[in-house]
Amino acid sequence: MRIPVPFRKVIHSKKDAKATMGFLSRFEENIPGHFPGLESFKEEKGSYRWTFEKVSYSGYDFQIQLLTKLTPSGRKIRIESIPEKGATDIRGEWEVMEAGSEADIRFEVLLELELPVPFFMKSIATSLTQKELSTFFERYMNNVEKSLSV
Repeated sequence: MRIPVPFRKVIHSKKDAKATMGFLSRFEENIPGHFPGLESFKEEKGSYRWTFEKVSYSGYDFQIQLLTKLTPSGRKIRIESIPEKGATDIRGEWEVMEAGSEADIRFEVLLELELPVPFFMKSIATSLTQKELSTFFERYMNNVEKSLSV
């Protein structure tokens, strides 16, 4: 069963747009240091492998894994999946916008994952998965905002 998880949030940075973009572009520091539930984040030949902690639901275990390309361009960083069997799909971007001498960050992604649950559990599993993963993204953005407010 394939479940879409959309997420969008705008946060504020006390740093200017250039410093904010520099912070976000340090992927190996920014992502694992701020993303809850991320078990590992490794660079592999220009791509990044994300492995989240295993989640159990009604006797079903699943673990989200991503293989992504992160592409900075101007004031945006695109994230897109590299197709791989068993990996979850993600696409979206971070965008840094000037806000006077400070900056705002818009983070928008669509995560699509396959859940190993029977059809009769689809509605419950969809709702719980969307809520849980949105909470991961929300906590990530809150952590980034705290780091950029000093």
